Amino acid sequence: MLGPIGKRYLKDDAFVVECTITVLRELTDKTATRRPANDLVPSSGLHHHLGDLLDKGTGADVTFLVCGESFMAHKVILASWSPVFMAEFFGYMEEMRSKCIAINDMGPAVFAAMLGFIYTDWAPAALDRPEDGMALAQHLLVAADRYAIDRLKLICEDKLYDGVGVKTAAATLALAEQHSCPYLKSKCLDLISANLEAVMETEGYKNLVASCPSAMNDLLKFIHGTKK
Repeated sequence: MLGPIGKRYLKDDAFVVECTITVLRELTDKTATRRPANDLVPSSGLHHHLGDLLDKGTGADVTFLVCGESFMAHKVILASWSPVFMAEFFGYMEEMRSKCIAINDMGPAVFAAMLGFIYTDWAPAALDRPEDGMALAQHLLVAADRYAIDRLKLICEDKLYDGVGVKTAAATLALAEQHSCPYLKSKCLDLISANLEAVMETEGYKNLVASCPSAMNDLLKFIHGTKK
């Protein structure tokens, strides 16, 4: 029920209420509140920084003499990649007390390539050279296996996997057997089995027979299995 005052505002039993709404909000400066991650975060460039350390020898605490050529390096960086270097430098081995280590059974170019990978995590560009990339991959695989640098070993195995042929299959099979490369070994067994007569004419096959009986046994079993 409306009283006398309320009835004064009625028109045809209805009344209209007008109101104004004001919304207050704080204006923000978009440029001041933009998050840094809204833009592309640049690469840390760590591999370049570590590569510079290797090139300049800054803070190096060990020197390798590789067939008469010297290489300065940092024990802690080598040990971070290789459990073998970890044991040598920070375990109970003679090398942990030595600042100069001689290596006479590895070529300087191979050792340099291995060091470059350890510092930069980049495979050497020389692996892609058509004239000597396969040879470097073979030697670098041996070095990576020796120092238990598994990632580098897999990179070299993959390179050899793509490049193995009739002329190199037997030698590569021996390498795969000696350094526990199962994928590469499987590829060689397949290739040799399919091209046995041609492979038997290669020097690598003669060396395989003479020096790697375990691989020969596996090859004979594989060929026998494919003929069933």
